[in-house]
Amino acid sequence: MKSVVALVFVLTSAHWCKGQFLVDGFQQQPKSVVAGLSTGINTWSEFYSAEGKVGLARETWISSLYASVNPIKSLRIAASIPYFEVRDKGIKKFQDVFVQAQYMPYNYKGITPFLLFGYGAPLTSYRTEIGNAIGQQAVLRGYGGGVQYTAKKWFGSAMFQYQDKNLPVPDARQWQLRTGYFAGKWFSALRFDYQASVGGSDYRDGTNRPFVTLGAGFSKLSLDVFYRLQKNLGVSGSFGQTLDGRNVGTATEYFIGIFWNGSLQLE
Repeated sequence: MKSVVALVFVLTSAHWCKGQFLVDGFQQQPKSVVAGLSTGINTWSEFYSAEGKVGLARETWISSLYASVNPIKSLRIAASIPYFEVRDKGIKKFQDVFVQAQYMPYNYKGITPFLLFGYGAPLTSYRTEIGNAIGQQAVLRGYGGGVQYTAKKWFGSAMFQYQDKNLPVPDARQWQLRTGYFAGKWFSALRFDYQASVGGSDYRDGTNRPFVTLGAGFSKLSLDVFYRLQKNLGVSGSFGQTLDGRNVGTATEYFIGIFWNGSLQLE
């Protein structure tokens, strides 16, 4: 069970490789380490603009390196580095690195509250004022928290994060609800994500403002499945579908990943 939980954390975090991920409330042992590589496709044929859905299509392959470490049991530090390839557009770039610290002060009868602090910044000088931009060149600071209840074979969690971004990129708010079941070598989780931008412009709203001022928002439903191959090794699959949004594509996502967990302690 401990091996499953140690690897399950990456399953959600890596899925946020193209944005700012939110973590879970599973506590790890001091000096534990998790590393992973995920890859997948994000594709859409329509885009949510000020006019409603418009016919814009894009297919993007996204790969992400991920790592987390627990210096002590109540503190986790995690980071994700995503690489984007927009098919048939000649765009191959690293996007934005995101580092998050999570503080879990205690666990009481399965209830684990936690605080979140994050920082993100562009890794490359990718272009923003094109239809196939992979980001907004935003430097951001994230503040939030959440709570998780973990029972013998299932869990549920709720969390929130506020993204304070550098101007002219608008700030945003993130919410996530998640529930899952684990038994033996298997783990599965259903996740609902919601993001709302604080102000910002809209694509095709007639103002002709630059793309860095667009306010991005969405609601998305995702299913994650994990299987433990060995004590310290596991694989995962994830499916996500955007249900509604603002200045985002009507995206369908598929990701697979492989993850390893170990310890900083030498045997």
